[in-house]
Formats: sequence, C-alpha cells, structure tokens
Amino acid sequence: GETLRKGKACYEIRVEIDSAEPSKWLRAELVLNHVRATGQILRVYPPRDAFMKDGFGGRFLLWVAAEVTAAELRNRVSVDLLKRLDIVPLRKSAREAEPAVPDKPLSEPSAKRDGTATGSASSVSSFLNTVRVPVHKLDSLLHLIGELVIANSGMKLLENRLREKYHDDLIKGDMSLLNDQLMKITLGLQTDVLNMRMLPIGTVFGAFHRIVRDLSKQEGRNVNLVVSGMDTELDKKIIDAIGEPLMHLVRNAVDHGIEPPDERSRSGKSATGTITLSASQSGNRILVSVRDDGRGVDPAVIRRRAAETGLVTREQAAGMSDDEALEFIFRHGFSTSEPVSYTHLRAHESA
Repeated sequence: GETLRKGKACYEIRVEIDSAEPSKWLRAELVLNHVRATGQILRVYPPRDAFMKDGFGGRFLLWVAAEVTAAELRNRVSVDLLKRLDIVPLRKSAREAEPAVPDKPLSEPSAKRDGTATGSASSVSSFLNTVRVPVHKLDSLLHLIGELVIANSGMKLLENRLREKYHDDLIKGDMSLLNDQLMKITLGLQTDVLNMRMLPIGTVFGAFHRIVRDLSKQEGRNVNLVVSGMDTELDKKIIDAIGEPLMHLVRNAVDHGIEPPDERSRSGKSATGTITLSASQSGNRILVSVRDDGRGVDPAVIRRRAAETGLVTREQAAGMSDDEALEFIFRHGFSTSEPVSYTHLRAHESA
C-alpha cells in the first residue's frame, strides 16, 4: 500500500510487561509513545481501551511501519520493565503492509497475516469527523509556515524598494495592503497549526487515579488523589514526555512522602494522605505541580546521608544551609531510604 511505496518496512512487535510493574497500562502507553516517535502505528491489539481495564495483563501486539532496521527499532522502542520485546519483520508485500487484526488473544498462536484488513461501514462513519495526522506532518507544515513568514518579510522589503524607485502612491498602497493581508493569513495558519498540536493535560492526569490506587495498595498507604487543571493544554510532544517524570514523582510521594496510616494518626493527621496534581497557566508558561501532605523532607537527614555516602565531609554537611542540603535530592541515585524499595529503585532507573 501507501506505506510500502514510501519505502517503509513493516514489523510486528510483541510486548509483555514485567509483572513487577504495578501500572502496566502506563508502561504500555510509554511503549506506544516511543513507537510513534520512530514510525507509524498501523494497528494495536488488543485496542488501547483494553489497557485501562483490570484484566489487562501487560501483553499486546503492534504492527508498525518505519524507515529503520529491526535492531534500530528495538533500541528506540525498548523501555524499562519489559519482560519481552519481540520484533518480527513482515514480508514487504502490499497485502501484508496492513495485516489483519487477530481474533485471538496473545496466549493463542500468532495472528494470521494472509488477509487484507477490512472495516465495516459503521467503523468508517465513526471517523468522518476526525482525521488522524502524524505529528511529523504538523512539524513539516509548521516549518513551511516559518518559511512563508520569511518570504513575507522579503515582500515587505521589496515594497520599500518599489516605493523608493517609483514614488507611486497607488502602487505603494496596493502592495502594502497585499503584504499585510498575506502576513495576517500566515500568522493565522501558524496559530491554527500550533493549536492542532495542543492536548489537554487531562489525557495524562486522568491516568494517575489508577496509578495512585495501585501504588497505595502495594505500599500499604491510604492515599487520595486530587487533580485540578485538567483542561490546561500542552503541546503534543510535551504531553508525550511528561508522563514518566510525573509517574516518578507520584511514586516517590506514595513510597516516601505519605506516611503509613498509624504514623499519620500518631502525629494527629488524617489516616488518609492526599496527593495533588495540578496544572495552571501563567502568562506563556504552564506550571505543573505534584504536592503531598506527607512527612516532607528533613534537611538534617539529607546532611547525614550525604556525609555517610561520601558526597561531602561531616564538617561540610554541618555547615550547609537547609536550601543547600535540599539540592542533594536532585542528584542521580541519591536516596535517604534504607533499604531502597524496589519501586523507588525502578523509578530511578527509568528516570
């Protein structure tokens, strides 16, 4: 088909997520994001809706078209906590460029690839009002608009040269009007394309209710998640990139910030802790924050731990201000936990 005419190879990717991953659906979305950055996803089985269901065991199939070798595809797609990642090149035939969706689960033999995928009229009609456009095509369009802005600036210079040479008010007026109209159209196009790339951060935030539920159960905590600013919009590339850093922060909040229920009760707190995910716009910036009402970070503990691990001497640690001590939490691998929990360790390895 069209994919093969563009010289792309087609691959079947079989993925199984490690059982140690409590939020398998988020790990699956991360794999999809890596694939999208490398090539074109032709089909996913089971459908992405199944990722969010309780019965999702972390196994799924992808059919991908990409202009890379199987080895390059593996390097780009591979993420942490994958038990299995099999990449099988498909024969380069028009019939197999878009393989049929298997009608059996992953536990069954490999899906047949000897038929052409077809869709019902109802499936077609459901997409009449929606067009899926790969991000790289929007990037290309945005680049062309940038070139148009430059060309428009050249037209403005030409207008000035014509005015100096001919001193014709009529020509000058018509040229100026045309240039202004072209610039207005160009800026409108630029704004529209940028808006096409914007997605509500709720597409990421909404997923964390299940993450917090799973992690709190795993760590023996009672945690309530509060989310605000779901409609705040971010560029598609930032939406794709922000999921894993947020997951790292939320894991730390549950694992190390929120205290066990009995400890919270002894300190006069509610037995249920609260994690707040929020997003808000400030001028041309978007502020995304993760807060919890747990024990917080004790600078004295950080000073002691920094000295114990040899990062500073005991004398240097004793002379640090609280702000200087807090800077250590941003160092890769630094932790005040002993022993480091498996969840925390895997989160650091993913960072």
